[in-house]
Amino acid sequence: MVVCRCLADVQPVEDLPEPGQSETRYVVMMKGAPEAILGKCKKARVNQHLVDIDDVFRQECQNAWESLGNAGRRVIAFAQAHFNAPMSAKFGAGEDRWPEDLVFLGMAAIMDPPRPETAAAIQQCKGAGIKVFMITGDHPTTAKAVATQIGLIGDTKGEVNSSLKSDFTV
Repeated sequence: MVVCRCLADVQPVEDLPEPGQSETRYVVMMKGAPEAILGKCKKARVNQHLVDIDDVFRQECQNAWESLGNAGRRVIAFAQAHFNAPMSAKFGAGEDRWPEDLVFLGMAAIMDPPRPETAAAIQQCKGAGIKVFMITGDHPTTAKAVATQIGLIGDTKGEVNSSLKSDFTV
């Protein structure tokens, strides 16, 4: 999460109001898992217009990120919100303080291909009787696609278990 002060133009430092003197306009920008970001949005920016997010829009977005994930892409969503606050306001990144009325801006997908030698290493381990596990922070659809690409699981078999981070916290 990033919180920035909005300025119409670049202002010299001496022209800025003293802390606590007045309110100013801020923008909060967030990126993250599409389902998490979309869940905090009530509106979306489409062709430079704000539109209400309905169930059809949510389903279209979900179809898109699942399709991209099934192709082995990592998908990130983006959103923002504008608000006024005193110039002296302190901002924190605690999840309990995240805004709930963000504007959904869109998604981006990236391909981070596995290293070329990964598939051969997995086959060598399997041939030696070693059971191979993949631990990743990727969405389960992306993880399954990558696991298939590297020969960890077959096209029709194999299980992808998604666990909470708390399962691995000491």
